[in-house]
Amino acid sequence: MVQRKKDGKHPGKCIHLEACDELKVEKQNFLARTSHALDIITTISAKSEFVVPLYSHEVLCDQKYCYSYIEDDLLYQSDDHLTPMGGQLLIRKLFTAPILNKMLDRQ
Repeated sequence: MVQRKKDGKHPGKCIHLEACDELKVEKQNFLARTSHALDIITTISAKSEFVVPLYSHEVLCDQKYCYSYIEDDLLYQSDDHLTPMGGQLLIRKLFTAPILNKMLDRQ
């Protein structure tokens, strides 16, 4: 869930990520919490050249933290459910995947 600022109000506009420190989680904690799902995704994608895994931590995390809010955009609406903006960031990643071009070339 998105945490509220210490004054109890919605975080509002975060000009810099540092302004919303409580809206991030350590990347290693995120990966540990989602390790079972990541294992399943990796196993399935290894079985087919046409399955493109999308790992949210590759898009929504830096080396140390995973963020739920960037500038004016809320990325998660709950612990595990992306907002439309969070989903758009993942879709952009999909459309840059080399396998997508390979799939489109076959048609």
